[in-house]
Amino acid sequence: MHNFRLWILLAVSAAAILAFSQSESKAKPESKPADSTPSEAKPTSAEPKTAESQTAEQMYKNIQSLKGTPGDQMLLTMQYFSASLGVQCSYCHVTKPAWAPDSDDKEEKRTAREMIAMTQSINQANFKGRPTIGCATCHAGHNNPNPVPPVVEAAKQMPEANPSPDALRLPTPSAGQVLESYYTAIGGKEALAKLTTKVTKGSATTPQGHPHFELDQKSPNLYLVSFTVPGTVPNGGPGSAAGQAYAEAFNGSAAWRKRGEGATELEGPDLALSRLQGRLFDPELTPAAKAINNRVGTETINGHDCYVLRETPPEPGFAERLYFDQKSGLLVRRIMLQRTQFGPLPITWDYDDYRDVHGIKVPFKLTHTTWHDSITFNADSVEFNTPLEDTRFQKPAEKSN
Repeated sequence: MHNFRLWILLAVSAAAILAFSQSESKAKPESKPADSTPSEAKPTSAEPKTAESQTAEQMYKNIQSLKGTPGDQMLLTMQYFSASLGVQCSYCHVTKPAWAPDSDDKEEKRTAREMIAMTQSINQANFKGRPTIGCATCHAGHNNPNPVPPVVEAAKQMPEANPSPDALRLPTPSAGQVLESYYTAIGGKEALAKLTTKVTKGSATTPQGHPHFELDQKSPNLYLVSFTVPGTVPNGGPGSAAGQAYAEAFNGSAAWRKRGEGATELEGPDLALSRLQGRLFDPELTPAAKAINNRVGTETINGHDCYVLRETPPEPGFAERLYFDQKSGLLVRRIMLQRTQFGPLPITWDYDDYRDVHGIKVPFKLTHTTWHDSITFNADSVEFNTPLEDTRFQKPAEKSN
């Protein structure tokens, strides 16, 4: 299932881009730029801040609306607010002359607290406290909600009074049939079962430039993705990080992220996401009573009429939607929904340019989209069953002075 496997490349790579702001926001919030991920307040101590036992008010200053919130959920919550309103940190937080997230000087921040209380009240009164109504419900990516429906678009979607026979849809297949068509389209389960490793190399177009990337994967769930800036020395070998502008890996139990000289172990939601990204063969996609919802929807994505499946991943706090082309059976889009206290935060991968690699079809073009930005990956080469030592996926040793 290599089109699913390549999503790992994208998810990790996107984390690489986001990490430039996320890691700094946790380690040095006082120097955080105005356009990076927002945070309601800065940490109060230098102790690790992602333990589930710590609440937001224990980790950050001046927490009022989100008291009792798990501290390691604060960043996701702020990201959800940003995505829902289409804004950055500076919309609600003081950033000039210095970054002061705990300040209450901006009216927008005070309004945000009122909106948080309103949303929580609606959900508690009508949906048993579930985050059914969130910021995105009304704002839809705009800082001001718009109560006026899109009349022109609505008119286009009005059903015909007497649809022609050609307009009638064929019976929708079951989830198992959709998956079987997918397995057949990419080369068959027997061919996939023979794969033990995969090495993908290529270039990416990111807001920061055009780095080279390499993704190493080993069954069952080990991966290492590294980025090098053109002109630097490429990766020096197993376990080496020479010349890397960024690297991230999962070794089967722990995950780490590297920028510059230091490598940091991932915790909380970052570790949970990393565990999902480390799945090489995606066994949970095999039809199962609870993993795959039997209901199959339909939707048009990038000009492709698709069957839509809903999946429950093995990691708590996540849900997935899978979009398969009705004609080819190939995967067109995969959306991972990471739950926050106020609604899901989407992580989207689009797949294109499928090519045959030793009997397996692999998408060579992938587009990753989040609330933060969009990144395009173009693979130049894909190699299967290349020997990879487990040491390659271990956290680099600290350099001694």
